[in-house]
Amino acid sequence: MSPEIHEVLAQVCELYGLHGIVEQSGSFLVDGFIGREQMQQIERRQMVLLALIRPNAVALVDSFDFHDRALDSVLGRYDGQVYENLYKWAQQSTLNKTDVHESYYKYLRPMFKSKSTSSSKL
Repeated sequence: MSPEIHEVLAQVCELYGLHGIVEQSGSFLVDGFIGREQMQQIERRQMVLLALIRPNAVALVDSFDFHDRALDSVLGRYDGQVYENLYKWAQQSTLNKTDVHESYYKYLRPMFKSKSTSSSKL
């Protein structure tokens, strides 16, 4: 394994460990294993690790070899055109074929009509 890959994987491993500590911080703090200042140091280190890992994030996700269709996401793009492609994807979604989705007419509108005709008991 190349030193560069080893470094990135070590960062991911460290982030995973620190994330587990932060997620269970109550137990670590209550049981006295970690103090408040140490927890703050861990949280700061997480932010540093995220910044270090970020340039490799797309490559890390791609290493799992999930096809974009399986992920059903337009976000992980090398070309940087995330928002443009997200907008195109939204335009093509079946949910956006009409201004008001048919489920409104089927479920919500009758409910609103029945409430508007009933009198308030206040």
